[in-house]
Amino acid sequence: YSIHIVYFELGVGEDYIYYGSTNFVGLHRRDELELSPRQKEMFLKSEVREIFPEYYILKVDRFRDIVKDKLDEWMYYLKHSAVRSGFDAPGLSAANELLEYSRLSRENKLRYDWYVDKWRSNVSSINTARDEGKAEGELIGEARGKAEGELIGEARGRAEGEARSRADIARKLKASGVPLDVIAQTTGLSSEEIAGL
Repeated sequence: YSIHIVYFELGVGEDYIYYGSTNFVGLHRRDELELSPRQKEMFLKSEVREIFPEYYILKVDRFRDIVKDKLDEWMYYLKHSAVRSGFDAPGLSAANELLEYSRLSRENKLRYDWYVDKWRSNVSSINTARDEGKAEGELIGEARGKAEGELIGEARGRAEGEARSRADIARKLKASGVPLDVIAQTTGLSSEEIAGL
C-alpha cells in the first residue's frame, strides 16, 4: 500500500479518500498486461494490479468530522491530532501515544524515557528471577522426587522455587525503589514478608 496524506487541495473531487491501483497497458498495441494461468495459480491472484501497490490519497482538509468507520477515526486523528472517546481503530492508540510523547518538553521526555528504561529493567529482573527460581525449583524437585516419589518432589520443588522466585523478585523490586504495595501485588507476598527481606 502507498498512502498519501495530504493537507492541501490535490485535484478536484468531492470525496476525502481516493483509491487507485496499477494497470499496465501496452504502448503500441494498447493491450492490458495479464497474468498467465501459472502465475494466477502461483500468486493466488487473478489480475496484475493485485500484485502491485494499491494507492490511497487521504485528503484531510476535506474530511467533515463525521465518523462512520475505523478509517474515519484515523481521518479525525490526522485532522485534529486527537482521539475521541470510543475510538478503537487498529494502531490508533499507539499513534496517539507517539503524538503525546512528541508534545512533551525535553525534560519530561528524559523523565519518561528514564521511567520506561527502569520499568523494562524491573520486568527483566522479574523474568530473570522467575527463570532462576523455576530452574532451582526444578532441581530441588528432581532431588526430592527421587526420595519421596516424583510427583510429590516436583510439586514441592516448584513451590519452593516459586517462593524463592517471589522473594528474589521482591528483593530486586525493593532495591529498585518500587512501592511496597506494587511489590505485594506483583509477587503475592504480604507487606510484612516484603519488609522482612
